[in-house]
Amino acid sequence: MDTDEIKAIAQAVVADRKKRAPQRTCRFPLRFDNFRKVTTTDGLSPGLLRQLVAVGRDGAGGAWSPERVLEEGEDEGVCDIEVWDVLDADDQLAYRVWIYGCDNGTVCIGDTPSVIGGCSQGGVESKDEALATELVEARKRIAEVPKGSTVWAFG
Repeated sequence: MDTDEIKAIAQAVVADRKKRAPQRTCRFPLRFDNFRKVTTTDGLSPGLLRQLVAVGRDGAGGAWSPERVLEEGEDEGVCDIEVWDVLDADDQLAYRVWIYGCDNGTVCIGDTPSVIGGCSQGGVESKDEALATELVEARKRIAEVPKGSTVWAFG
């Protein structure tokens, strides 16, 4: 991933946060699935790598490479990263929730670096209030939280 692509993603994250919520195309209820800890970029898809750049910008304000986002001690807000796929009622990838620093996170649309919301201190914020509410409810419906997951520490 080159510097120009990293800068473009970081700029798009800022723009995403300023604009109106996009039209939701998925059907509720949502379901958290496919938990994983992310400690290295090895084996990550291009979509996940672009989302890591978005996480770095959204979580810590930096236009950083995916590798730098994962560096220990770089910023207290972006560490101990976990990611969950969020599937819709048709079992299609609708969102991806990245959690870092135990209770903060970034919500991306599908496999894109487009940011639609965030997690902070136990809640979810999004310009799409119904989505924010459904993400909280979907998190509560996780039958068994995998060992090592914080699923943004709340309720």
